[in-house]
Amino acid sequence: MHDIDELPYFNKFTDQFLIRNYDFQLGNPGLLCAEVDGLQVIIKYWLNRDEDQTEILKEIWLYEKRQLQRLKGCPGVGDFISPIHESYTDKHGFYLVINSGTRLPLAYHYELISQTLQIKRAWIFNLKQIPNRLKFWRNISRIVSAIGILHSQGLLHRHLNLDSILTDTTADLDFQLTGFEWSIRVQRMSESKVLNESLEKIRDSFSFLTDWIDLGHLICRILKINVEEISKSDFKIDELIVKTGLTLNEIVFIKGMIGVIDIDKSISSKVLNSDIALNKIKEITSDLDELLQKSPEPLAIAFLFNTSSIKTHKIIGKTSVFNAVQHILHEKHSIYLKEDDFSDLLEFINKDIKESSLTKISNNGSDDEYLLIGSQLTYVISKNKISRQDLDGHWDVAFCHSAYLSQPKNINPRNRKIKIQRYIQCVIHTNKSELQRINPHPWNEYIDNLNLPYEKDEIAKDLTTGFAAYHLTEIAFAKAEIYPIEVVSYDLDEDDPSLYNVKLRTRIDPEAETVSESLSIKSPAVRLKKIFTENGEYSRWMFLSNSNFNDEDHEIVLDFLSKQSKDGDVIYEFTTSIPNPDFKSPFIITSSTQGTISQLSRRAAAIDALSQHDELISLLKSPHKWITNSSENLILHKSFEELDSSKRDVFKNVMNTLPLYLVQGPPGVGKTYLVTTLVQQVFSSEPNSRLLLTAQSHSTVHHLFNEVNKALDKEHPENNPLLIISCVKSGSHDDDVDPNLKVDELARENIENLISSELFRRCPSESTKSRVHSLNSIGNRSGRSTLVNQLLKSANLVFATTNSKQVEGLIKSRTQFDWSIMEETGKVTGLELLSPMLLSHRRLMIGDHKQLPPYASEVMRKALGNTDNLKKALLFSQDIYNNNIKGEFVKKKLGQEALDSFTDQDYIDICNEALRLHLLFETLINEEETALKSSSKYYGDAKKHKPVASMLEIQHRMHPVIADVVSEVFYNKKLSTSLVKKDFYTKNNKPFHFDTSSEIAINSTPIVWIETPDVQANKGTQSGDRMPQWNNPFEAQIVVELIKMLNVKAGVTKPPKLALLSPYNKQIEKISNLIDREVIKGLNLDSFIDLPPVLDTTFS
Repeated sequence: MHDIDELPYFNKFTDQFLIRNYDFQLGNPGLLCAEVDGLQVIIKYWLNRDEDQTEILKEIWLYEKRQLQRLKGCPGVGDFISPIHESYTDKHGFYLVINSGTRLPLAYHYELISQTLQIKRAWIFNLKQIPNRLKFWRNISRIVSAIGILHSQGLLHRHLNLDSILTDTTADLDFQLTGFEWSIRVQRMSESKVLNESLEKIRDSFSFLTDWIDLGHLICRILKINVEEISKSDFKIDELIVKTGLTLNEIVFIKGMIGVIDIDKSISSKVLNSDIALNKIKEITSDLDELLQKSPEPLAIAFLFNTSSIKTHKIIGKTSVFNAVQHILHEKHSIYLKEDDFSDLLEFINKDIKESSLTKISNNGSDDEYLLIGSQLTYVISKNKISRQDLDGHWDVAFCHSAYLSQPKNINPRNRKIKIQRYIQCVIHTNKSELQRINPHPWNEYIDNLNLPYEKDEIAKDLTTGFAAYHLTEIAFAKAEIYPIEVVSYDLDEDDPSLYNVKLRTRIDPEAETVSESLSIKSPAVRLKKIFTENGEYSRWMFLSNSNFNDEDHEIVLDFLSKQSKDGDVIYEFTTSIPNPDFKSPFIITSSTQGTISQLSRRAAAIDALSQHDELISLLKSPHKWITNSSENLILHKSFEELDSSKRDVFKNVMNTLPLYLVQGPPGVGKTYLVTTLVQQVFSSEPNSRLLLTAQSHSTVHHLFNEVNKALDKEHPENNPLLIISCVKSGSHDDDVDPNLKVDELARENIENLISSELFRRCPSESTKSRVHSLNSIGNRSGRSTLVNQLLKSANLVFATTNSKQVEGLIKSRTQFDWSIMEETGKVTGLELLSPMLLSHRRLMIGDHKQLPPYASEVMRKALGNTDNLKKALLFSQDIYNNNIKGEFVKKKLGQEALDSFTDQDYIDICNEALRLHLLFETLINEEETALKSSSKYYGDAKKHKPVASMLEIQHRMHPVIADVVSEVFYNKKLSTSLVKKDFYTKNNKPFHFDTSSEIAINSTPIVWIETPDVQANKGTQSGDRMPQWNNPFEAQIVVELIKMLNVKAGVTKPPKLALLSPYNKQIEKISNLIDREVIKGLNLDSFIDLPPVLDTTFS
């Protein structure tokens, strides 16, 4: 089947027209423009005629699809690269649907212009005009940015030509890069070097450099420049400028791109990358802007005067220009103009707009309005239409018939305003001869600048500002942990002259009190006293000069000695080796708070990255809107057969869904087993894949690392070819303690392999060998940092904690993985999940919001839910000058000017968004349930629903009765027990029993509830809580009595485990002390695996 009209897949598309047929001989894809679901798209297709070619076509199709998916998830990609809408394959061929909007390939526009005679050509075909060339170079900068993104991911385009650029020639700034069927991925250690070789030799191979050369040749073609002439080193640049009409910087840029000369002689190393190219384009546009300003051509406005004068003093809002001028003249001079006195009208307007600026506002329910702001009136301008047949109009001349007496209320500091530098000629709309005489300069450059994408559009305002608001609230909480104190004494220690004895007491600080009040927490003095009363482990403190997270000149560490009361004051005694710094208003924080500050800096960096990541912003705003089918026809890995039925269904959903899927995993359902199967599947399909696996806790990351390694070792028992890196040192509980030690060990291992190699032995350069030996020195970790970073960027598998230093480094280096798999997502905040989400276009969240919530989530949600509290948190941030903690987004977009412009509704919206993003996993699960109900209600069933989440419903750990209780209370009776586990517990395999008179009752049930009398409801009871909080001696004694009844069954060979859990540390201490006493008295727990039993808090 060769006729595309007969292809079944195309039946769902409307308004089709063929751009180019499929080339069977060369394999170049066919292109079809069409419409689907209200979107204008380009369908790229490869037809399957020869069965021998099917696999080759499939690989080309699959490769481009994956590149588009990967690139879509890159930060900063914006709309520089054409996004994929969907993909499909059938027996007839392979299809990629590109969401191109009204854009078409530039090659198509060139073919069209050669076949038709057009009176008014598009700007791209008239580049001699400076405004059009400005537009061209600004569009080329979009392509340069797109190539830079490709190269940052180790991708070469290799096929830059007129087909690679999509554009709508009636638009202004819209160039998009496409055509990735021939792109390849390479690994690199540094930027591409400019080679001193002939172009022919360079073209024998492909590199980052050849992409830039291709772009240079493409620019030459568009600007109609002879490549051979501009490539000649002996062709004088002056002659080229005269012949081409280009500026010096344009000529230098093009010659530099095609490799004839150095593009920038100020750079010592001869490199070429997107940053250098963009800077040179800025110089070009600056030159062209300067030429425009020197141009004598004025701007022009054609006025249509509606002379139906309204002689009233109550004109408000928008009216005709005539009425607006009349009103001003009457108000100031008590005169009215005659209806035909156009010369005086124009004279007034000319004076009014002598110094003016242009802005744009959005009116609800209507098109945007362009406003020219004069000194007295604000004029509404639009495209001028030459005739009734000119339906679209143009900006060669502006048209105006109405004005505002005062600036509209929806003009605020957020509106971009551009100062008009040119003289503006005002003419009557009907005076066409005058318009021809003055030959006006087009308004396009000003309109283009107004229409440049806002750095913070509405979605970013809602979503990124929501993250920022939560972040600033976290900063406020961290600020509340900085305690104001005053120095009672700071003297040399009597026993040790090398130390100082420091005595401090709390002081009242108005700002600290306000922060505490706004967060609904107790005052600093009360909380500090509680810390020293209940948490003696905080023995090390930092002495500070301020509470605004500013860097201190010298770090002053205080070691806690004692707490004592004197004359009603609580005096805290410390020791230090640093002399008294004489701080005017000192503060103290715990040493652990320093770690919190590092975490805050990482989160600020993640928010900054998000503000440049349009795809992730859109996804998190409306996940269901952006979910697509991956269209992968996978050969399932053999481990799939070992999954239970629930995991199989979830596994298929995960593999078939892009760019996000959530898996809710109740206790014991085998979440880790699902992950290991997924990893095996990915590497069996794509051996060169790169995966990032993260979790909140070190123990979970370490467990994942071990389980995944075991599974992969079975695949490659002799030698695993994958590069696997764990950034979590076994037994480590701190991201900032030797954060790269594990990777550094791997780097040294690679260097040692090099040193022991034959290549190294035969190296003639002793200095090179010496440098390599130096890198291998244990103390030279800084020297190995480049290698460490390259290992992380090149690894097939990276394991790290969610908010670790390594993840932060990967974001900064713009690293992208093929998958980002996040564990424990129900117990972390959305802001913590942001970092791993930024690192891949394909994201899997696994967690359970029904289990442990994020730390202090209730207190945080209380603060986020109050707009007054949010206002104060944003206000506090203005006094914090540590930009690492605030981040660039907060600094630039949430400054005092922005806060002043926010309305009450803005604050309500930001609060709601911050609350939504706080518990992100729970939010997305709940939104999935709502979407499923809505879809089922609308369609009558759930067949058309595109899920973004599902639950693992079969557990393999708990007793069936316990599982049923958990299922009923937390999971709407959806959680069931595997048949194997049911069979195990049916056979009464319990390894212990209770020796008690009520033996049958207590030994026959999996769950035993013991009710203790309530102090409030029962007079005289002694079972209540005791000080210090929180401990209950009565309940602790009951636990010990139960333990005394426990015995291991006869014949049990494997000692059972005993765990005691309580919500409170003090209760754990109480039970532990009681058990120790009973052991001394003769209690024998040797039959159990742990001695003493496992004791921990339920929130650990």
